[in-house]
Amino acid sequence: MARPGKRAAVLCPGPSLASALPELRAGRLGDFDHVIAVNRAAAAWPADFWSIWDPESFGDVQPLGRPAIIMARQHWQTLLAERPEAGRHHSVMRDDLAHPPRNTGWDSWSATVAVVAAWNLGATDIRVLGCDLEGTADWDGARLDRHKREPERWAREADAWTLLINWLRIEGVDVIRERITGGTAVRQRLTGDRA
Repeated sequence: MARPGKRAAVLCPGPSLASALPELRAGRLGDFDHVIAVNRAAAAWPADFWSIWDPESFGDVQPLGRPAIIMARQHWQTLLAERPEAGRHHSVMRDDLAHPPRNTGWDSWSATVAVVAAWNLGATDIRVLGCDLEGTADWDGARLDRHKREPERWAREADAWTLLINWLRIEGVDVIRERITGGTAVRQRLTGDRA
């Protein structure tokens, strides 16, 4: 499938996102056609879209701006019933996205759903920030008890990333994970190897 070649940023809520924010503010990471925040990263940077998994995630943060919410249709309906104020946001149904095969695991994690949404928006250059795949804290030091972030969980998500990135590479999509530590950017091309 030929894609138009846009740039997208996917902001994950891992600790390294805190170091990436000054780089974003200074414009050193370039311009993006779309910014998609994952879960609590929506409070770190104004995003066009907000990928959240379940209705509980909506109450975890106050997002900057009013991003469109990317969520499974069933979860969206539950969210609207429980939190009518969510209706102020536009919505994108995860179920309606063009998507990789199910066996890639793309629909198992909010972050991988965000990458697939970026691809749906025409991105062929996707920069992923704050994707640490380890630890229990978010970018701002917060830890939520209901999040299960043990090493086995991160290993399962890393496997899904591997499968998804392999598939996207065939589609002509370049996914780069940028981790900024101590003011130094480390770019890692995600080519299906463990991130």
